[in-house]
Amino acid sequence: KSAWTILAISTAATVAFASGIFGVILGDMKTIAYMDSLVSFTVIAVAVLDYRYPDALVQFHEDTVKRRYARSLLAGLDVEGLIAGMNEMMRKTSLYRDEALSLEMLSQRVGLSAHQVSEMLNDRMGTNFSSYVNGFRIDAAKEMLASRTEMTMLGIAMEVGFGNKTSFNEAFKRQA
Repeated sequence: KSAWTILAISTAATVAFASGIFGVILGDMKTIAYMDSLVSFTVIAVAVLDYRYPDALVQFHEDTVKRRYARSLLAGLDVEGLIAGMNEMMRKTSLYRDEALSLEMLSQRVGLSAHQVSEMLNDRMGTNFSSYVNGFRIDAAKEMLASRTEMTMLGIAMEVGFGNKTSFNEAFKRQA
């Protein structure tokens, strides 16, 4: 209850601040004074609520996360098992070497929808599709750089699935 009160007050403060900026733009001193008072009241109210209910913001965050995962496309699935299986499949089949690899292709291989794989990558693994695939590509490139010294950088980049040397260099710098 108190977390929602804090959210409502914070929202009112944001609206008041934006209105105050609008008042400054228009040069309307009454609007500026009114919004200044509202922002001050809001700051005081949030401070009092935070003092009275110190765990309210933490509870609000936990409630928000629970609601988000309740609507998740992954609800009821063994997400950790799916992630481990997808990682293993990527390593064993070297699917990442396919330059045309897409989210849809990966999702078909793991037996999930593209939205489910995207949610799994973004929300559960903290990455996106491109970074996920490029991670495998860069790891393979590092191994090849150490073991296949006769190959050029471009040759290695192309063999691990990059379309050109520039995208390889950019991905390599991001991961390094």
